[in-house]
Amino acid sequence: MTNQQTARLILDRAIPLFKREYNVQYRLKVVLDPYDHQFNFYMIRFKPGHITRVTPLHHVKSTNILDLEELLSLIEAELKLTVVFAGFEGIKWESKKGYIQRPKRKD
Repeated sequence: MTNQQTARLILDRAIPLFKREYNVQYRLKVVLDPYDHQFNFYMIRFKPGHITRVTPLHHVKSTNILDLEELLSLIEAELKLTVVFAGFEGIKWESKKGYIQRPKRKD
């Protein structure tokens, strides 16, 4: 499956979950799974005073950061949500040379 097809699949699953409600926060969460060597995509819906809903969208059997960059650019072009990362401590973007997720401080 190409990155365009994967992005379309994630968008097709995420857009129906995105309802423009008052006082509701939506986030796209990307998790690096080092055991299965894949990226997992989730939609998080948070409303104060309610249960936080986490809906799995898709998993990509790749750990190539360039593929992730392309996927996120395709997704963010159509779906303007905050992207949250987990499991990427100390890993840098290939093109931007900045950290995806800052390394944890050692106190």
